[in-house]
Order: sequence, then structure tokens, then C-alpha cells
Amino acid sequence: ERRAKRYFMALLDYIMVSQDLRKRCRGWRIWHPFDDPACFDDMDLRDALLTASDHFPVTLDIEI
Repeated sequence: ERRAKRYFMALLDYIMVSQDLRKRCRGWRIWHPFDDPACFDDMDLRDALLTASDHFPVTLDIEI
């Protein structure tokens, strides 16, 4: 809302992971510069994420 000067967050994107990969997943991360303190604290990373797109990367840690 503009009057409150706050961000409005809507989750609109999806990622699909097969059941086989899901069983191997040990963790995941959304590289969102305003929701991930490590991304926010790294100014170069934060600026790169904001410049690249309004869609932020998602990574999975998969045991192979």
C-alpha cells in the first residue's frame, strides 16, 4: 500500500521438483534480498539480485 510505504509480497511463481529429487533434497533457499538476511547484508549481491530481475533464484541442496 502506498500510504503505508510498505512492500506488498505475493508469491506467484512455482518450482516443480520430481519426487525422486525431493527425497534427496537436504535444504532449499530463495535468494530474496529482502527476506534473506545474508543476501541483504551483502550489498553487491543484493544489488545484483535487484538489478537482474524481479524473480529471485531458488536453489536446492541435493545429495547425489
